[in-house]
Amino acid sequence: MNISLLMILLAILIFNAGLRLKISHLKNIWLAGLAAIIAFPIVYIFGVII
Repeated sequence: MNISLLMILLAILIFNAGLRLKISHLKNIWLAGLAAIIAFPIVYIFGVII
């Protein structure tokens, strides 16, 4: 399955929304939150391909 422009734009939007979160709001779980913000678009794209 090919990656469409729509999937790429959605992944970028989700990534941008995650970057706008303030790290201070994530206090004790900031590392897990940051990992999820970075990993989710990648997992989404590869999940749709498979």
